[in-house]
Amino acid sequence: MDQKINVSNVRVGNVLIMKDKLFVVRKTEHVKPGKGGAFIQMELKGLDSTTKLNERFRSEENVVKAILEEKHAKFLYADNDSCHFMFMDDTYDQFEISKEDFKPVSNFLYDGVEIKAMMHEEKVISFEFASPVVMEIIEADPVIKGQTASSSYKNAVIENGIKILVPTYIKQGDKIVVNPSDSTYMERFKS
Repeated sequence: MDQKINVSNVRVGNVLIMKDKLFVVRKTEHVKPGKGGAFIQMELKGLDSTTKLNERFRSEENVVKAILEEKHAKFLYADNDSCHFMFMDDTYDQFEISKEDFKPVSNFLYDGVEIKAMMHEEKVISFEFASPVVMEIIEADPVIKGQTASSSYKNAVIENGIKILVPTYIKQGDKIVVNPSDSTYMERFKS
């Protein structure tokens, strides 16, 4: 059940229902002009597309906040256009998400990887990885001597083919921890 809240209580990251669509709040700003009543300016991004809205609300207005449920799921397999998952709750129900929705992070999906699925009315609307992923370096640029005066990085390719920046001491064959949401190096994997 979704709830009505005053616009002054809306926070960045909240999901609102507007025009029968779900929008995540990216930015809010309370504006009190010299003349006239105060208002709230919000930047919203649609969850189902690339829709971006800038909306202005009077301070006394209400909006509908979507109540989301977080469920843990495990990746099972991918076919031509879908990624298949299984909920890790009492039901072990399976569901699928279009590969288009996973495009930026689909290279980090492998058998058994866990995600946190955000649900609204029994439908997956967004997801994130439950934890960082461990990847092996398959190719790394050589270190150039004398480049160590400050912290420096070099190019490397991880096992899924993605190029990332890693510290100069990382070499081919090393395992590293990668943040899958932005494909960045986090640390060397400690087994």
